[in-house]
Amino acid sequence: MPRIPSLPSTAVRRFRGWVLIATGAAILAAASSAYAFDAAQEAQNFSKITERERYITATPEFQTELQKQNVRDAVQYPKIIANDPARNFAANICAHRTNECAGDVRFYDWQKKGYGLMHPVLFTARDGATLSGTVWATRSGPATRPGIVITTGSVQAPETLYWGLAATLAKHGYVVLTYDVQGQGRSDTFGAGPDRQEGVPAQAGQPFYDGTEDALNFFFSNPKSPYVPQKRREEQRVAGELIRLAGHAATAGDAAKAAAGGQWNTTPPPTTKEAPLVG
Repeated sequence: MPRIPSLPSTAVRRFRGWVLIATGAAILAAASSAYAFDAAQEAQNFSKITERERYITATPEFQTELQKQNVRDAVQYPKIIANDPARNFAANICAHRTNECAGDVRFYDWQKKGYGLMHPVLFTARDGATLSGTVWATRSGPATRPGIVITTGSVQAPETLYWGLAATLAKHGYVVLTYDVQGQGRSDTFGAGPDRQEGVPAQAGQPFYDGTEDALNFFFSNPKSPYVPQKRREEQRVAGELIRLAGHAATAGDAAKAAAGGQWNTTPPPTTKEAPLVG
C-alpha cells in the first residue's frame, strides 16, 4: 500500500483556520436570517407602548374617575393655599393634580377602600422649601418594616405618577415614601431666605440629590429622634471657618466630593433598613 504523506503542521493549522472561518460565516448568516427585520413583529412590539392607554387610561371607567379627580382638585387646591399661604407651588406645572398630572386615579381611594394606609406629610428641605409627600403602608404586618423612598423623575414628574408603584410595594411589606421634589407637584418652587434660589429650577440638581437626603432623614425620623433639616453644605464649618470649594473640568467632581464630606456615593441607599410604621 502506498504511503500517504502527512501535511506539514503549518498547512494543517491553516486548513483548520479556514474551516473555522467558514463555519463562523455560516453561523452569522443563519443568525442574520433569523433576526431579519419582520414588519409584523415590529408592529406588535411597538404596540406594547400603547397597551396602558388602550386597556387602562382610555377606558370609560378610568376617564370617569379622572374627571371626578379634576373636580376634587378644584376644591382641594384653593383650600391648601388658603390654609397655608406660605406655600409657593402655584408656578409648578403639576401644581394641580388633574389630567396628565393626576397620575393613576385608581389609587386615590386606596385607603378608603381598605387596601392600606396613605398618610400625607409635609417636611422642610435644607433650603427652607416645604416638600409634599405621602407615606404608604398596610395596617397589618410587623411593627418595623423595610423602607423605600421614591424620588420623582425630572421634567415635572409629580409623586402621583408613582402611587401605583408605592401601593404595590406597600402590599409586599414595605413602608414607602413618595414625594414631590422641590419645584415639582405640590412642593414649593422656591426655598426661604438667602436660599430662595438654591434649587431653582428643579433640573439644576439640588432638589434631587439634596432632596433625596432630606427625604431619607425625614423618613427615618421618629418622636424620639425628630427630623431636623440639614444645613446647606456651604454652611458646614470646618474648624470654625466657612469653607467654599471650586473646581473646573476634571477637578469639579473632586470639589463636589469634598463638599459632600469626602464621600461620593453613586449607588442608591439600601432598602433593607427598617423604618417605623406610620399610622
